[in-house]
Amino acid sequence: MELTLPVRPDSGAPTRRLPCLVIVRGQDEGRVLPIQRASLLLGRDKRAGIRLEDKGISRKHARFKIEQGRVSLEDLGSTNGSWRNGKRIKCAKLNDGDRLQFGACSLTFRMNHPEEGRLLRILYHRATRDPLTALFNRTSLEDRLDREVERQRRYRHGLGVVQLDLDHFKRINDSYSHAVGDLVLKAVGRAMRSCLRSCDLAARVGGEEFVLVIPECNQTQVRAIAEKVRARVAKLKLTYKGKTIPVTASLGVAVADDEKVIAVELLAEADSACYRAKRAGRNRVC
Repeated sequence: MELTLPVRPDSGAPTRRLPCLVIVRGQDEGRVLPIQRASLLLGRDKRAGIRLEDKGISRKHARFKIEQGRVSLEDLGSTNGSWRNGKRIKCAKLNDGDRLQFGACSLTFRMNHPEEGRLLRILYHRATRDPLTALFNRTSLEDRLDREVERQRRYRHGLGVVQLDLDHFKRINDSYSHAVGDLVLKAVGRAMRSCLRSCDLAARVGGEEFVLVIPECNQTQVRAIAEKVRARVAKLKLTYKGKTIPVTASLGVAVADDEKVIAVELLAEADSACYRAKRAGRNRVC
């Protein structure tokens, strides 16, 4: 005989719903964007609370407002308009499940319980991050780099790509174990993040291979960031059973300096420069 236990509702479960947007098409698909301010600007402007890099979106495209518990959307005279459920609108109150479109980006307006929002954030993190280092994964890198190349063609503000390979990493795995090697990779990931700005991206693309995307910087600035990362990695003080684990990295820098550059060329140039750094003696930037 199968026994069943009574299931009672969780009296402590929150009942308040929180407004948010879920990106369903465009950059960062699956990302959850909470609407937590009374007024929130959407657009390509650097000061926008919701910044979407799409050439069909105006710098100050639309504004979300929270009034008396309801969220409304106001178009700010954008070139391509703001759309709700397939209709262009100037101002409208939003309902749970409404489909919104700005340029080529599609979003869904949701009124989520806190647990639902948390679950969506976890799923997005798992889809876009390397599980060991918590850096971005290759798919996220390729998506972001394509967007940054498009921005470089449009604004020519500068764009750098840095390839980083750990020196003699196989020796660490062979000498100390793969578990220790994993700890080294985590430490290197933290060291890289500590050197970068909020607009930069760090991704793990292979066993001991990493790529940095550095927007809005010239060659001198990108090289300075790469050198800072190299020095920070070399200063890591890692030990195992009383033995110091030496960790250094070779870095290759490539910089977009014209409107014709494409993402695959930048990656290839950074990779080639990284190999030059290895041949020149490692633990250096080329």
